Amino acid sequence: MHTLWVDKKSTRIDIESKHLLVYADTDQPPRNVPLSAINYVIVSANILISSRCIATLAGEGIMVLVIPSRRGEPAIIAPVGTHGNAERRLQQYYRVIDEDWCLSAAKQLVRFKVYSQYRATRRLDKRYPENRLIFRSAFTGFESLSGKAKSATSIEQLRGLEGAAAKIYFQVYQCCFGASWNFTGRNRRPPKDPVNVMLSLTYTVICSLCEAELIAGGFDPGLGFYHQTSYGRPSLACDLTELFRAMGDRFVLSLVKSEEIRTVHFTQTESGCTMGKAGRSHYYTALAAEIPAWRRLIRKTVVRWINTLPAQPQRQETAHATLSDLL
Repeated sequence: MHTLWVDKKSTRIDIESKHLLVYADTDQPPRNVPLSAINYVIVSANILISSRCIATLAGEGIMVLVIPSRRGEPAIIAPVGTHGNAERRLQQYYRVIDEDWCLSAAKQLVRFKVYSQYRATRRLDKRYPENRLIFRSAFTGFESLSGKAKSATSIEQLRGLEGAAAKIYFQVYQCCFGASWNFTGRNRRPPKDPVNVMLSLTYTVICSLCEAELIAGGFDPGLGFYHQTSYGRPSLACDLTELFRAMGDRFVLSLVKSEEIRTVHFTQTESGCTMGKAGRSHYYTALAAEIPAWRRLIRKTVVRWINTLPAQPQRQETAHATLSDLL
C-alpha cells in the first residue's frame, strides 16, 4: 500500500505505535495500517482524526490531501512543513517582483503548455483517424498560438493566447468520448458532466501535489509568476500545475477507455454532476497507482526551478524609513 483512501463519512482515525487505526464501522475492530506502508492519505469525506495523528503524520513526512467536496473544490494540504532554507524564498521574492523575468518565464510556461496540447493531439490523431480534419486544424492553431506567445508583450496577452489554445484543445479532446458522456467542452464550479467531474478532481490533486513539492523544495507556493497573487490561492502551484494538465487529461481518458469508470457511476442533477461511491472507489484506486510517478515528475521540475534562482539576490538601494517616520 502506498496511498490510504478514506471516503466513508464519520470514519475515525487515530494512531498507536506507528500504526494508523481506522474505525470505519462502529461494530467492527479498526483497520490497522502501519505508517511504513503509506506515503499519502486522501480524505474525501467528513471524518474524525486526532491531533496526535496529524502531528505524527507530519513528523513522518506523510502528505494528506483533504478534498472537502465531491465537486472538486481546492484540496487542503496537511501536513507539510516549511522548508528551512529561508534564503531560497528570498531569492524567489526577488524573481517575482522582476516584471521582465516574470514575463519571460510566463512565455515559456504557456508555450510549453501549448506544445503539450499539440503532442497530445498528435497521439490522438493516430487513434481517431475519423476526426483527422479537426485534428489537422488544431495543429495549425497550436503552431500559430505558440508563435504569438513567443512575441507576447504582457501577461494579459499570454492569458488570452492560453485560453484560445485550451478552446482548440478541448474541441479535440471531446472527440474521444461517446455521446453518452455528454462532454462538449470544459466547464466547472460545478462540473456539468462526468468527464468534467473527473478533470476537476484530477487537476485538484495535481495542484495539491505541486503545492506539496514546492513547499518541500523551499518555495512559497502563494507567489507565482503567471497566476496573479490572490488571498488563499497557491499561485505558484497553479503555475506549476499548467505543465501537467495534459498528464491528468490522459489519466481521465484512460479511465473511460478501460471502462474502469462508466456513466452509471455518476448522478446528474440540475445543479451539476457528482460521482457516486462506486465510481470514487474505482477512481481513487487508479489514482493511487499514478501518484508516485506524478510526484517524481513534479519534483524534478521543482528542482529545475530551484536552479533558475539567482545565487545571490541583488538588493536594490532603497530609502529606509526611520522609527520616527513610522510613529
